[in-house]
Amino acid sequence: MIRIGSRPAPAGRILPAAAGVSRRGRGLGRRFGVQLGARCRALAIWGLVTALAAGAAAAQCTGPREPGFLDLAVSHAPPFVILEDGAPPTGLSVELWRRVETGLIEAGRIKGSHFVVCDAIEQQEEALTDGGLDLVLAPLTITPERLLSYGFSRQYFLSGLTIAARHSNEIAFSHALEVLVTTLFQPGTLRAVLLFLVLNLVLAVLIKWVLRDARRRPDEDRAAPGRLLALVDPYLEAVERTLGLKGIGDAGFNLAGRGLEMFMAIIGTALSAALLGVLTSAFVSAIGQSERIDERDLTDERVGIESHSTAQEFLTDAYEAAAGKPDDPGCRPLSAAPLAGPGCATEPSAEKLLEALVAGEVDQVIGDWAELTYLAGTDRFRGKVTVEQKVYRNEPLGWGYGSALPQDLRARIDSALIEQIRHGGWRRLAQRYLGSSSIAPD
Repeated sequence: MIRIGSRPAPAGRILPAAAGVSRRGRGLGRRFGVQLGARCRALAIWGLVTALAAGAAAAQCTGPREPGFLDLAVSHAPPFVILEDGAPPTGLSVELWRRVETGLIEAGRIKGSHFVVCDAIEQQEEALTDGGLDLVLAPLTITPERLLSYGFSRQYFLSGLTIAARHSNEIAFSHALEVLVTTLFQPGTLRAVLLFLVLNLVLAVLIKWVLRDARRRPDEDRAAPGRLLALVDPYLEAVERTLGLKGIGDAGFNLAGRGLEMFMAIIGTALSAALLGVLTSAFVSAIGQSERIDERDLTDERVGIESHSTAQEFLTDAYEAAAGKPDDPGCRPLSAAPLAGPGCATEPSAEKLLEALVAGEVDQVIGDWAELTYLAGTDRFRGKVTVEQKVYRNEPLGWGYGSALPQDLRARIDSALIEQIRHGGWRRLAQRYLGSSSIAPD
């Protein structure tokens, strides 16, 4: 296992890491303080100069390049990478790397790794291309365009682009209808309902036959029903009893008739309660849900996205597909100028985007389904943000490989990664961060 440094650092800063099976131990702090102290100070100064010259908020992402150690980029992107002040980095991708790295250290392929905080996607890509980093653990979507610039590991998670909006107390009737249709037309549910209806009709006819003499009282003077009514009457009675509209009556005087009537009343009441439960669940789940959004409707909204992410490509495609709209949404940093009307605003992280959403600075946020769902469930955004359970574009996630990483080591990492994903512990690890109900979007 790897023990990582105690607190996150600004972009470009190195987070020391330790592993019990490596030669990193209690002397790690001294080694970093003595051997790498000057190097870290030089990197910090160089990062400050670069930031001032470029007007950027973060320094260039570069590792110490210590022989035998891999330099890994991390950024705060829960649940994949979680960086909290005063706590060691954790998250789904970090935990997965720890398991892979342990095998690499035991096999003598590496001595350990250094974690470098690198928030901006464009900086991560530059560092991978020029060899400043060996690996990016922050979630990167595998795309054909990126594969032309740098390599990727095997896919370790399938997510997707979705939309987050502010929570409201209104009922989204389209969502309720979708829940009802999905529930009622499940193969097992549909077969059970059809089987019950057939049984109910048979029992209704049987009840009608058993009680045929008891249905008419001697003191009643009414004409015998016509042939059509006589044929339809059992089925109407079946519907009445199924819906619970007709309970136990006093028309049956024999034991068999009363028994069948009681049975039908109980079954009808139970089915009515089940249908009412499904209906109630559908409407309760629809409270606070937003109506389904078509991607072309995003051109009329103030949309927030992460800069240089695949969400920006998705929004550009939506603008190109919308009639009478410019081909480019013209995205700009939200910190530069608030959006006065429809447009695109960028922030460096999904957390910043949700903060802007809650503050009313944007109307919608496009981002990774797993990340938005995780953040929406935290105390900070619970009850304030609603995330679509529909994905608009599938997103295979992997680790980015730097140009300096040897091919044989890439193959070894891929092999170890596949082994970990095939193991049952991977699913439990994913469920620990995403919950046991679902680890992938619909």
